[in-house]
Amino acid sequence: MSAFSECKIQPTTRRGLEEQLEEAVWQLQQLARHTKAHGILVTRHRHDHYTVALSETVPYGTSQELDQWLGCSSLVER
Repeated sequence: MSAFSECKIQPTTRRGLEEQLEEAVWQLQQLARHTKAHGILVTRHRHDHYTVALSETVPYGTSQELDQWLGCSSLVER
């Protein structure tokens, strides 16, 4: 994997969150197309802290959302 296999997002507005998530997912999709071995995992750590990363545990061509905020871990496939 390359150096840009994870992006940290700490938005200050809802619009900023949406724009930053969209950009990070798009960039990682471009990278994933080269390997065809990783999907994208979007993790919410807190209400203002997210990571978007290539993941070997997520099938290529899909993305999953993991919510770890408030002590709960729920996984949603997109």
